[in-house]
Amino acid sequence: MGTKVILNEMQCEQCGGQIRFAPDSQVMVCNYCGSNFSLQHQQVTTTEGDTIDAIVPFEIGQQRYLELVRAWLSKGFFTKDDLVKEAAINKVSGLYLPYYVYRVKYEAQWQARVGTYYTEETKNFNWGRMRSERKRQMKTRWRSRKGSFRGKLQGSETLTLASRKIPARYHAFCAWASLETRRDFDASYLTGFAMEPFQKNPNEIFDKQVKPRVMRRIEARAEEEMGGDVIEDMKLK
Repeated sequence: MGTKVILNEMQCEQCGGQIRFAPDSQVMVCNYCGSNFSLQHQQVTTTEGDTIDAIVPFEIGQQRYLELVRAWLSKGFFTKDDLVKEAAINKVSGLYLPYYVYRVKYEAQWQARVGTYYTEETKNFNWGRMRSERKRQMKTRWRSRKGSFRGKLQGSETLTLASRKIPARYHAFCAWASLETRRDFDASYLTGFAMEPFQKNPNEIFDKQVKPRVMRRIEARAEEEMGGDVIEDMKLK
């Protein structure tokens, strides 16, 4: 069972971005423009948010993050020596992104014509040259095959971003996060961080993004079970 989240919500005075955060937060950083502000003098609305099952907490703090960024900047043969010294990182803020994770079980039946290549050799007498000649020709041996299998997709295989505002390309920065580190949701994890709301319907995401992944998995497994060198008239059900 998930937890119904109670969040504060406000609009950034600088960029107009809508920010959601834990009720006990005192100071916030806008994740859209980086502006700092105290919540004591802001117009804040308390809303009942989404039902959330789990959360993958931040594993490093701000200081460790800055150390890693500076270490990354110092790498590379063409990096200027004074780049790290002069680089100024003024604002760092954390943002929790919304994801759906699905558990998918599938059962498939397949049938197809499967071809296997083979070489046929013929021997003919060349009267012009007065000698026998051998000729090789590639042919295909066809047979009908059918079968069935079951399987499942879950965890990171079905991890899907549920925000309309966050570009899908940013998913690559989160996809590496291990779901094994997830915890039962507790609003205390949001303290000091903002949270992007769930903005996509889970059924819509499944039909448009997860279902195609399942179908690709089924097709790949069916082709693997069929074997052979070439496949025709493949039917899946």
